[in-house]
Parts: sequence; structure tokens; C-alpha cells
Amino acid sequence: MQKYEWQGIYELSVPELDGDHKTMLEIVNLVAQAAHAGNREKCNKELSRLLEFSLSHFSREEQLFDAWGYGEADVHRQHHAGIYQKALDNFRKLDTLPENETNARYCDEALAYFIDEVIGGDMKIKSFLIERGIATPKDGMMSVS
Repeated sequence: MQKYEWQGIYELSVPELDGDHKTMLEIVNLVAQAAHAGNREKCNKELSRLLEFSLSHFSREEQLFDAWGYGEADVHRQHHAGIYQKALDNFRKLDTLPENETNARYCDEALAYFIDEVIGGDMKIKSFLIERGIATPKDGMMSVS
């Protein structure tokens, strides 16, 4: 079974957010593990856990954006609402599929949700974090002049 590994490129250098993102990836791995074992009930449980956890993560992240004065906070809130609804719809569809079609789709949907949040959404704020001195550039991160 493939395990999805945390990559340095996901780092925002904000411990609260990076910790949340690592937890989300751990849950994605539990989905993959359950899917590999053919345990549909466990997959559903972990997908629900991923959605629940992401709501608390989104709230925490949005509060930080407000505290930092992030000018795109409302756009990011809309991003959160959009990916959450899309994930909810997609995860519900999994229950309608024949059992032999769901395993790979459970993994794909959970990983896509994680990537949409971290890479599709949160990577856009790296330069803001660096400009404000909230995060420092690391290997692979360009500083903004």
C-alpha cells in the first residue's frame, strides 16, 4: 500500500497550520489503509473525520488570516466553502458505487481534498507570510523582494 508522505513544499512555517495539514494527511493515509484492506465502513468513518477536522482547521486558519490582516481572507473563505462542499458531494457519491469500484476512489478523493486545501489554497499565502515576517523562507521557498 502506498503511504502519502509529508513534503517540505507543503510547509507554511506556521506551526498551527502545518500541524493541521499533517493531521489531515495522516487521516488521508488512514483512508488509504482502510481502502486497501477493503474496509468500506472504516473508509467512511475516516472520510467523515477528515471533513470534521477540516472544519476546525478552516476556522483556525481564517481567524489567523483576520489577525494577520490578510487581504484575500474572504476569497480564501470562499475557497474553503467550495472545496468542503465539493468533497462532501464527492464522498456521498462513493456510497452509491459498487463495492469493487470504491477503494481507489476513496484514496483519490481524500488525497484530492488534501491537495486542494494545501497546495491549491494555502500555498498561495506563502509569499504573504514571508512578506509579513510570519514565516521565513526555507529551501525551495523564494523570498519576496
